Amino acid sequence: MAEDGSSEDLHDELQDFSDDLPDELHDPPTLRPDDESAPALESHADAGTDESPSGRQGPLEDLADKLGRRREERTEGEYDDLFVSEDVGDLDSDLVWEELETGGVTVEPKLGTEEYVVPTSSYCETCEYFSAPPEVACGHEGTEITDMVDIEHFTVRNCPKVAEDIALGEFDAGGE
Repeated sequence: MAEDGSSEDLHDELQDFSDDLPDELHDPPTLRPDDESAPALESHADAGTDESPSGRQGPLEDLADKLGRRREERTEGEYDDLFVSEDVGDLDSDLVWEELETGGVTVEPKLGTEEYVVPTSSYCETCEYFSAPPEVACGHEGTEITDMVDIEHFTVRNCPKVAEDIALGEFDAGGE
C-alpha cells in the first residue's frame, strides 16, 4: 500500500490485485432470450393459470398431488386387520360419574402395602432404621413413613416391626 496515502496509488494497487482474478468474477452473467440452456421463468400473471388438478400451487404441488391420489386410492378396510374389536359390555355413564363424585370406587391395596398408625415412642423413635432429627424417614428398604398424624403418631407403610408385632398378636391396629 502507498505510504503517502494517495488514493491514486491505492487504486492502482487494487487494480493490480484484481487483474489476477479470473474474468468470470467481473463479468455479470448474460442470458439471451434465444439461449436454450436458460430455464424459462413464469411471470406472475401466468402463475395462476396453470394450476394442478387439486388447486394447489407451489414448489411441492406435484408431491402433494401424488400423496392425495394415494390417499384416495386406499380402501377403507385396509387397516382393519391391525385391530381387534372386543365387546366390553354396556356402561352406564351416569353410574360411573356418580361413583367418581362420591368416591364409591375403592381400590384394593396391593399386597405388602399395609399402612398402620403407630405411636412414635414405641416404634419409630426406638427403631435402628429411624433417621436422625430433624429428618423424619425410615431407612429400612421398602418401608416408609407416609404421614405424621400428630406429634405422637406416624402412619407407616410396610414396617417389619409392625408386621412382627401383628404376627405375635402384640399390636392392635385399632389402638395402641
